[in-house]
Order: sequence, then C-alpha cells, then structure tokens
Amino acid sequence: MTHNNKEKTINETSFPNVRIIFARCNDLHHGFGIRVEEKELSNWCCDWTFPLTKQHARREKYHETIIQGNIFVDTQYPGCPHCGSKSIYKCGNCGKIACWNSEDLTVVCPWCNRKANMGDQTIVSLEVGQNY
Repeated sequence: MTHNNKEKTINETSFPNVRIIFARCNDLHHGFGIRVEEKELSNWCCDWTFPLTKQHARREKYHETIIQGNIFVDTQYPGCPHCGSKSIYKCGNCGKIACWNSEDLTVVCPWCNRKANMGDQTIVSLEVGQNY
C-alpha cells in the first residue's frame, strides 16, 4: 500500500493553519487583528478579532505570511473590536484591510485616505506584510 502525500487534506494535519491579518477600523482608525484559519485548501475563514497595535503586530511577525485563496467571514465572526462592523474589505489602492459596515456604498480607506466604491469585494489573495 502506498501513500500519496498530495492527497492529504487540511483537516488531516495535526494543527490548524492559522494566520493573523493586521487591519484597521474604518471608523476609528485603530488597529486590530483578524484570525483567519484555512478550513479547506485555499479557503480562509475570518473567525475572531482582537485589538492590536502596529508595534505588537511587528513584534509577533504577523507581516511575514502570504495568504492565497478565498477569504470569507464566518457566521460567528464577532466583527471589528472597535466599531462592531461585521465585514472587511481590501483597499483597491493600497491593498490593506479595513472593516466595513456592509451598508455604505462608498468608503474612505483608513490607511491611504482614498475613496473606494464598494462592489464585489471578494478577497482572493493577501500579502499580509503589505498591511504595515
């Protein structure tokens, strides 16, 4: 009997594949961390948040990973720890992540201050290091 390691699924690993995304509150401009877990191959789920400073994020080296694949928000996602917004978006100008209230059709990015129209904001890849 032979084993092919390529057939191994995400759930068969002994530890979850978890990353932290450094984001910024769209309303208050405070930093926060978003825990994302790879639930299936190339499908990342945002499931937890916490207040986070830029200095702490750098110290923990949250900027050294790259996430490839779809990023979606879990139904139990608590939202931004500062304003409670339950959605996130990736700025089309600077590529950084911020919370979004899912209602405003236009937002101003809290990172680069550029106006963006909210449409289909599916995030398919993210270089976490760009968020600083």
